[in-house]
Amino acid sequence: MPYLKNNIGPAEGAWLGVSVDTNKRIIYLTSEINDVTTDTLIGSLLLMDDKTNPITLVINSEGGAVYNALAIYDAMKHLCGTVIRTVGIGKVMSAATLLLAAGDPGHRYVTPNCRLMLHMISSGSHGALEDLEKDMGETKRLSKAFQKALRKCSSDEAAEMVNLRDNYFSPQQAIKLGIVDDVATKPIVWTPYPTLNKEELKELVGTMINEEFFLDDGEGEED
Repeated sequence: MPYLKNNIGPAEGAWLGVSVDTNKRIIYLTSEINDVTTDTLIGSLLLMDDKTNPITLVINSEGGAVYNALAIYDAMKHLCGTVIRTVGIGKVMSAATLLLAAGDPGHRYVTPNCRLMLHMISSGSHGALEDLEKDMGETKRLSKAFQKALRKCSSDEAAEMVNLRDNYFSPQQAIKLGIVDDVATKPIVWTPYPTLNKEELKELVGTMINEEFFLDDGEGEED
């Protein structure tokens, strides 16, 4: 069951690996990508998905499980209809690089001192020979899936790095590889929330708000 609440502060985020501020619509991924961070991150994306106001995903992660990274990628691309900004800070490595690149085009940033890295996928399997052969086949399939996803949101050159050993690169190189759009050398100007008219607001919130909330001035008043 995902650990979900409106806000997850630094104290809770320290062990969850994800902090959430729904008021500012910011999600902080500050740990490895595992089952706990994945469930919390996907749940938070869906919780804040109103298809109107952008969500910002700040990433400082050494990477983690590729299965989990692809699950988050799918949520960002196929489940969440809201614009997602991604900001890389500190370190963005391995599977975390895919999440940075998966932000909406024109909304992917990296800070000047951030360090990025891509490398080949490791199976880490052990056991009987027959199991190792099956695991190797699954690892190859997983690597192709990761490359396909990365290629869609960056470039062929970036995707090919998944076949190599550790490749470290700078923010400027990340731009050339198509992983990010810009280096955040000054405070990012976030797009302000749009102003909704009465009908748009009613469509957005559906039946969650009583119709009386939407009465025009003077409407419904007794003589």
